[in-house]
Amino acid sequence: MLADEETNQVCTYLRERFGVPQEEVSRRYCLLARKRTVWALSREVRDPADLATLKIVSAGIPFLRKVQRWWKPTTSCLRILSPWIRFNRVLLSRGEAWRLLREGRLSLTPDSQVSDGYVLVETPEGVLGCGLLLKGTLHNQIPKHEVQNTLRGMETQHSEPPDL
Repeated sequence: MLADEETNQVCTYLRERFGVPQEEVSRRYCLLARKRTVWALSREVRDPADLATLKIVSAGIPFLRKVQRWWKPTTSCLRILSPWIRFNRVLLSRGEAWRLLREGRLSLTPDSQVSDGYVLVETPEGVLGCGLLLKGTLHNQIPKHEVQNTLRGMETQHSEPPDL
């Protein structure tokens, strides 16, 4: 498990970047670190020490990764924490989401509620995942297999692509 100082660093990042209350993370999850990845393990597990011999991939989900010196939240992390994320959320129309997923980037109109860095990307239908906003351009950070599944789902729900 992470030392208290490391847990505080992760919780501070999530609070400062997304507005997630620290108590929501620390109350719900044990955080474990392996190399550059922080894994989240539900506190529903009776004794996390029992899991010490397991590979982390079987015990939790990837939550954050250290990219150079910055934290990068995973799509899973943002989906799980979305009810508590208060800022750095980007709401896209279906057409905008389609373009982001197909082209990998999307130019956005400046929004005072969103700052450069990692953001939660969503549509009125729900959370898509993680994006990286840099100088007015949103870059897709959602895993490729999830992008393909989402695009297939969008095509299945509607006989043609959304209005672009």
